[in-house]
Amino acid sequence: MPKDVRTAIEKVLSIRFTDAVFAKFRRELNFLDCSFENLIEVGSYISIAADVNPSERATWSRNEAILGGNMIRLYKLILMIVDQSRQSRGEFIGGLIRLAYETIVTIKFLIKNPTEENFDSYVKYSLMQKKKLHDKVTDQIAAAGREPWTIEERILKSIQSVFEKLEYSIVDIDGQNPKNLANKSIYDKAKDVGLEKYYIEFYRIGSSFIHGNFADLYEFQLQPVEGGYKAVQTFKCPRPQPNSALALIACDTVEEYFGYLESENLVEKEIVTLVSNRIDDLKNSIVQLAQAHERFLNK
Repeated sequence: MPKDVRTAIEKVLSIRFTDAVFAKFRRELNFLDCSFENLIEVGSYISIAADVNPSERATWSRNEAILGGNMIRLYKLILMIVDQSRQSRGEFIGGLIRLAYETIVTIKFLIKNPTEENFDSYVKYSLMQKKKLHDKVTDQIAAAGREPWTIEERILKSIQSVFEKLEYSIVDIDGQNPKNLANKSIYDKAKDVGLEKYYIEFYRIGSSFIHGNFADLYEFQLQPVEGGYKAVQTFKCPRPQPNSALALIACDTVEEYFGYLESENLVEKEIVTLVSNRIDDLKNSIVQLAQAHERFLNK
């Protein structure tokens, strides 16, 4: 496996641009295209990392699956961001970046705090809504004083199947606690892993695009005009800055994940060194792009 991982890493395409090339750009779309290349590259490293399995067995343990599954989720979210950006559907980017940010915080938090209690809370929190649905169905059956309907039986059987597969029982779940992973808010976890400075831009503002509040309408769906507003049915072109910021923290995440793989004896030190060198080069490229874009905006 280490040889295959090394080969895969070495095959990842690294596209770099010089300041002389950036100086010739006349449209912001040129910088956006460059940001795609950076996201694709870091996404490739994430995909490779998520494909590393223990050599002595064909499956992940539960805790390995939680971390690996979140890496796969991050990879897919980055692909979606690139896809929607290329189609100039800027409306979706804020929401997708919020999801990617939350996933990154989860990965980094669990790598830094890999206690069994934290992994348990991750699973238990995901089961809370199923417990609430279970209780709702059983309560309405009891209140009506009747046998369960066929659809209710199917719902309860489906919920019970999930609990059995995850090796929990309904009574193991409080229904109110944990309130989230490790009973910490996203901000608390972000602060724990040094990502709090991105919280407002990526998470809070990203909430506008997910929940559709007025900030989203004002930015994308409406045009202020004299006397009120008019509808905007066309999509808005995304901008390169969010892509570059996400690429940077994704770089740190994949580097930490490879460090985790090494600590679990799933990859060798030379693989981690190879990844770190390539990630450092990629981060320099991302910063160079951001600086060139800023010079473009200030012309």
